[in-house]
Amino acid sequence: MESWRRIFQNDDYWVSDHGNVKYGVEKMSLRDLHGYRSVYLSGHGSHRVHRLVWSTFKGEIPDGMQIDHKDRVRDNNHLANIRVGTPSQNQANRARQRNNTSGLAGIGRKWGRDMWRARVKCRGKTYEKTFKTTAEAERWRLVTKRDLFGDWLPYEDKKRIKDLRL
Repeated sequence: MESWRRIFQNDDYWVSDHGNVKYGVEKMSLRDLHGYRSVYLSGHGSHRVHRLVWSTFKGEIPDGMQIDHKDRVRDNNHLANIRVGTPSQNQANRARQRNNTSGLAGIGRKWGRDMWRARVKCRGKTYEKTFKTTAEAERWRLVTKRDLFGDWLPYEDKKRIKDLRL
């Protein structure tokens, strides 16, 4: 069942744990240019809905922290789908880039050599290693990401680790 809470003490703006926002009884929100739901609250400015949901139900978002959508769907603002994390943790939950040539996130051909480079970034540090095959590179990258990010691994990586029995 959807649970509603007042956003500001003296106004009639409400937010739900399902990521809906309403003024009185009228639901409201727009999708911004980046795919996030946002609302303009008169007297309070513009806000992204996922941030309103978190701060209303869980409390203040600490400085330097971000809200991550576990399923990577930017307009799925259910409380169960969002979490607070560092920018590095949030980046760990990224999808494979469109210009990827190996078909595997974080793995690319090493320039000028018939080798594959696997790369993982965490807390400003880059971990990198070169391999003869994409399979070796993928194994190393998955184990390294699991060790560095734990619960913040994307679902696909968790499934792949299970499939490979790593």
